[in-house]
Amino acid sequence: MKERAEYDKDVQALENDLKKGHEPAFDYLFTTRYEDLCRFAHAFVGSFEAAEDVVQDSFMKLWEEVGHIAYDKAKSFLFSTAYHRMIDVLRR
Repeated sequence: MKERAEYDKDVQALENDLKKGHEPAFDYLFTTRYEDLCRFAHAFVGSFEAAEDVVQDSFMKLWEEVGHIAYDKAKSFLFSTAYHRMIDVLRR
């Protein structure tokens, strides 16, 4: 298991550690994707609080599926999950 800073240089190690459910790998993914996902969600729902809820739900769903999703698919999984969650928020 690698340290977070090492994942920048070793994508294969990141993917392997994500599949094993290692928290540092998930934390790295969270840290590198959180801000972009929040901006995307905020632009759609118009509320920072709702956007953060959407993003949190998206990362929770990723954590539940982390052993089954390759790293190169994680970003699209997060954005797709967030999109569907935003639709739910707007329907309320």
